[in-house]
Amino acid sequence: MKMFLLLGKTLAKNGSIERDYEAQISMLAQLLRSNPGSFAVISGGVTRPNYPSEARVGFGRIPDDIRSRVTLEEKAMSTRQNIEYVRELVRARWITQIIVVSSTAHSFRVEYLFWKYWPEAKYMLSFSPAYNSTIREWLLQIIIYGMIRLDPNERVFLRIKRAVFS
Repeated sequence: MKMFLLLGKTLAKNGSIERDYEAQISMLAQLLRSNPGSFAVISGGVTRPNYPSEARVGFGRIPDDIRSRVTLEEKAMSTRQNIEYVRELVRARWITQIIVVSSTAHSFRVEYLFWKYWPEAKYMLSFSPAYNSTIREWLLQIIIYGMIRLDPNERVFLRIKRAVFS
């Protein structure tokens, strides 16, 4: 069974969805419609106090006719946790392909994290970029990649992320 995976994006300060997350949600809807036997997981926890999880906000933009094929993972606070929690969530399902709907810049870090935290899935992994990343996003992803290499347990990384995005 084909699974599409949408990794959460931090919400804007007012709790709204940024344009790039909207592009990912639209791409996910297109992919689900063109692959009738597939399902999707939207992953992302509560990153803004007093607002719903990233996954819940993204799910709210999914068209009604395909919502029954979407599962939410609402605890993850990082890409690493997205992968670990989704792995546990879909453990009992027979998955033959995992297609990550993300940005071009995010894909290299996601691939590394799959290799590290869900190695048996790395051969099923492919990407469907929803948009081309800006140079700013590429630089941010490179910095985050370096941080997770230095801090694989995310002891410092999550504190920095919360400070920057709160």
